[in-house]
Amino acid sequence: MPGLDLPDPILYEVRMQTGQREIIPGTLTDIWGYDGQYPGPTFRVQRNQPIVVRFINELDVEQSIHNHGGHTPFGSDGFPNDFIFPGEFKDYCYPNIAPDDDDAEFASTQWYHDHAMDITAENVYMGLAGFYLLFGDLEPDIFFIGVTLTPEIDTPAVLKAYAEQFGTKPGWTFVTGLKDDIEMIRRKMGVYDPDPVVDADLYSHAGLVTFGNEPTGRWSALPGTMRADQITKAILRRTRPIAQKRP
Repeated sequence: MPGLDLPDPILYEVRMQTGQREIIPGTLTDIWGYDGQYPGPTFRVQRNQPIVVRFINELDVEQSIHNHGGHTPFGSDGFPNDFIFPGEFKDYCYPNIAPDDDDAEFASTQWYHDHAMDITAENVYMGLAGFYLLFGDLEPDIFFIGVTLTPEIDTPAVLKAYAEQFGTKPGWTFVTGLKDDIEMIRRKMGVYDPDPVVDADLYSHAGLVTFGNEPTGRWSALPGTMRADQITKAILRRTRPIAQKRP
């Protein structure tokens, strides 16, 4: 595309097929699905990484695929009368470019679904839908670190049980240890109040999002009650020279 140095597209192939899924426990239900699945395969794509998806219609009804929420070229938007007839296929191009080069507005949860004129409702009801997840520049570099303020209570065994209970994923680390070590960590991260009385109140530290860049030593904090998009924009604004990896 003009003005952008994009890598070669990644190619995918998806077939619209019949299948069966256990939607009601103990009962198999006939579906129409992308690759015979319900929901369809989940796309996980990175900003500025184009993909081309060949959708092959192996069903007996016409199809048209629309990536709901995507910024797509005219020919790949899935207009209602842009049919893929039974036995045919169509290649859809998704450049995955952020609008106005705004990374804070890019990362999102989208979904793709059938969009054929007059039969969209039935086709989607039968199972023709799936997730399309867009990731921006920051996601691979974001790590969550939860530092306990009560290490005498939050032992490694307690934190491990907590992580298992709530299904904590990779990238989120819980830190505990000797009380003096925890005190040093939280002060280096700026999670303290200069007033000893206020600092002694553990509840005064709740709801704080601390972020920074280790190599530069630049750290900042935001109220955890801010909207997610506000937090994202604030992080981008403060770390843009490092987070911006594109030429």
